[in-house]
Amino acid sequence: MGQWILRLTQLEYASQIRVAAAAGSKDDPSALLRADVVIDFSTPDAMIGLAQLAITQGSPLPAFVIGSTGWNPHQTDALRQLGQKTQVLAASNIETGVLAFLEIVRASAPLLAKLGYEAVLLDTHHKHKKDAPSGTALAIMKATQAAAPHNPIQIQSIRAGEVIGEHELTYYGPGDQLTIRHSAQ
Repeated sequence: MGQWILRLTQLEYASQIRVAAAAGSKDDPSALLRADVVIDFSTPDAMIGLAQLAITQGSPLPAFVIGSTGWNPHQTDALRQLGQKTQVLAASNIETGVLAFLEIVRASAPLLAKLGYEAVLLDTHHKHKKDAPSGTALAIMKATQAAAPHNPIQIQSIRAGEVIGEHELTYYGPGDQLTIRHSAQ
């Protein structure tokens, strides 16, 4: 995702956006703190150093858009501290379809739990994906359990091939099943 955003900024939006630093380059990461917005889709380990540097720096700070997953509690605390100093949008997935998927789950989970359906989530990503279950799968689980706390959800994670990301939530009932599916392209 980060590489895709970098290509877009260089090819389609070069007259409107200037890249201050890019992952994997010799750019000084502190230059990012002079930007208007920091967009990060790398890893928690890569982002945490910048977040800690920003926390110790005075204002003004850029806004942060963070799309990486796999944050441990210590790293999440650093993001919360950063959020006290500047605007932070941290999301496991920012696709419109995933956001709609989560709303559908929140709306349907209580009824399906009341009717005796059991939820099973299949989380499929490419073989290079580092976290399992994915942040999106965890968000779906959280939405399901928030809406129906007494209805546990099973998660099965598959890491194979070059699948960008697929999430399939199936509710198994006494005589049928209902599936909600999102596939990233």
